[in-house]
Amino acid sequence: MQLKSHAHLADIKVGRQQGLVKWFNPTKGFGFIEQDNGQDLFVHQSEIRLSGFRYLNKDDRVEYDIGLGKKGPIAQNVVRIKAAENEWDQNAEEEEPISKAS
Repeated sequence: MQLKSHAHLADIKVGRQQGLVKWFNPTKGFGFIEQDNGQDLFVHQSEIRLSGFRYLNKDDRVEYDIGLGKKGPIAQNVVRIKAAENEWDQNAEEEEPISKAS
């Protein structure tokens, strides 16, 4: 029996990689990361290493390992290393407004 996949094991990089989130659907719990080499990589919410609700925003910079799933390469152990600009982050603390003394 031969394993069919979109990539050969020899083509998968070893070690931590970085990329940008292309899109992520929090309702469905999955999305894709655009790797620095331009190829898309599937990411499932179960592989996101955040406390609380696990989600990613478009254009978040992430770091991850690459594993081999049933349909090809997948992102594993995903961590956000830089949030996308102009994106609301539900994990960020709100800052208190600065008011002028009268």
